[in-house]
Amino acid sequence: MATVDKPTHSTSPAALSRTHLVKELVDRLTDDHLNQRLQLPTLPDIALRIRNAVADEGKGIPDIARLVQADPTIALKVIQVANSARFANLRPADSTQTAVARIGLTQTRDLVISLSMRTLFGARSPVIALRMKELWRHSVRVASISRVLAGIGPELDPERGTLAGLVHDVGALPVLGYATHYPQLLEDSQLLDHVIQRLRGRIGSLVLRSWEFDEALTTIPLAVDNWSRDPRPMPDYGDVVLLANIFARFGSQRTYDGPPMVTLPAFNKFPLGALGPEGGVEVLELARDEINATMQMLNADGS
Repeated sequence: MATVDKPTHSTSPAALSRTHLVKELVDRLTDDHLNQRLQLPTLPDIALRIRNAVADEGKGIPDIARLVQADPTIALKVIQVANSARFANLRPADSTQTAVARIGLTQTRDLVISLSMRTLFGARSPVIALRMKELWRHSVRVASISRVLAGIGPELDPERGTLAGLVHDVGALPVLGYATHYPQLLEDSQLLDHVIQRLRGRIGSLVLRSWEFDEALTTIPLAVDNWSRDPRPMPDYGDVVLLANIFARFGSQRTYDGPPMVTLPAFNKFPLGALGPEGGVEVLELARDEINATMQMLNADGS
């Protein structure tokens, strides 16, 4: 494949037309991917250690609990989840080991990955740092609503739903990293939004594959805007995040410009569908405390 020309000091990105600029960045990202130069974010160390330990048949609950304890902040939040309303009928968990046993190994893995991801949403550039903070807050809101929807859907797990919602926009991270080389993108928020919208699904899937996530999660970035997706009669995590992303826009600056929700296959797979859009919002309103608790747990305020 012919090498794509990179921007040089003699070419002023600010002088490029909007169309040329978008093509320039898309070509650069595509070329770097094909030539294995694409800079993708990596999972935080504690997430990698927990994931590897859970995959190791020789490791058990005490081993996972010791790894979780290595990060006191995450350990406290794991215990917090073990003492949440989901387990209200059980004796309060007073140790990490009790919490891990109660939540389950795979659920603890997904929870720890979710809790550790905040560190990925940072940048030196003030403009990009602000965009990262906004992206994190939106991702947390989608994740919190996804947690509720996964609890409603049959055969779905709230912890996995949370993680699915949290990674739905992860493809924007590499795009924002590359955008620092294009001052015109930093000065034009609408143009930057357009580039992210165009690339986030494909690159997000690449990121999750590089993290060795399973198919149920690697397809999430591609599924979130696919209104007509209908892979099976029962809801999956793609359906969960698609709906959560819509609900998260209500009352925010992000607008939903897709088809009427009652026409979406995902919407009609949940009890929400029988209630209509207003009923769906009402269900989420009843779950407001749970949504707010999850947002607080994930540090939606960026602290």
